[in-house]
Amino acid sequence: MDTPTVLSLYAGGGGLDLGFRMAVPDARTVCYVERDAASIEVLVTNMQKGRLDEAPIWTDSETFDGKPWRGTVDWIIGGFPCQPWSVAGAQQGTDDERWLWPHIRRITRDMEPRGLFLENVPGLFLGGIQPVLGELAEDGYDAIWTTVRASDVGASHRRERCFILAYSNKPRTENRSSQPSRAVTQQRSGSVGDTDGCGRWEEGDAEQQPGRTDWAELPLWPPGPQDAEGWRQILATDPTLEPSIRGDADGLASRVDRLRILGNGVVPQQAALAYHILREQLSEAHAAQAQHQATLREQLTNPTALERLAAIEAGWLISRYG
Repeated sequence: MDTPTVLSLYAGGGGLDLGFRMAVPDARTVCYVERDAASIEVLVTNMQKGRLDEAPIWTDSETFDGKPWRGTVDWIIGGFPCQPWSVAGAQQGTDDERWLWPHIRRITRDMEPRGLFLENVPGLFLGGIQPVLGELAEDGYDAIWTTVRASDVGASHRRERCFILAYSNKPRTENRSSQPSRAVTQQRSGSVGDTDGCGRWEEGDAEQQPGRTDWAELPLWPPGPQDAEGWRQILATDPTLEPSIRGDADGLASRVDRLRILGNGVVPQQAALAYHILREQLSEAHAAQAQHQATLREQLTNPTALERLAAIEAGWLISRYG
């Protein structure tokens, strides 16, 4: 079986990529699209550390040409900018220049992937989801949506997000032997320095960073904001986390960038749960549709005597006067 290939749009810090990999372990990202320099640093660093697939990074979805990738990419995933619908913004909706769904649609039409997995804020329900679902249907995709909170997978914060899963319902041309365009394959980000500080180290580097504990010793989720005792235990386990936890100055100029990337991002486990929920619901919907069609076929091929007589009569009348 071929490895599912992925184009990651608006990749940010890679949270959705990690979540999709958790849900589809064999998936392989073949290209990222991300324009924010700080996010690109995170992507490149995690590629170098083996946490994300190594792939070229294109920096502008408006100029990304999907045609050379047609038939070679199975999935488009993306957490497209949420500012047009976020309650924290002006909520200008489709009038906002950051409403980038038209770019996703154009790229989808060019590439014809098997499926899409998209993420945004619940504010999308205020008017953004209608054109997304409607245009996906026009382009031959069955789509379903849900909302999942980070707290649903154990996180101490809510972070509710809307997820959309879409599958193509039309035949697809395979082009596995072709190669992406030269322009795309050459659009690689160079080596980027590590400015992230906290958390940017490999296992076995304890000698270079005295006092740093192994991440495996920390709980999967940090304590809640009011859990003072839980935070005391965290600091007892790893005192080097204190500047980040207490908001003290730690000499790292990238703190604002880190907070912005995290604020815009999605928890990987949250995305994986959403994918599984939607995949199951879509499978059930397809099964129900198939059962309904089978029932109709049975009824049509085995009519009652009265239905058969009516069908014969109609057929003869159409043949005579049609």
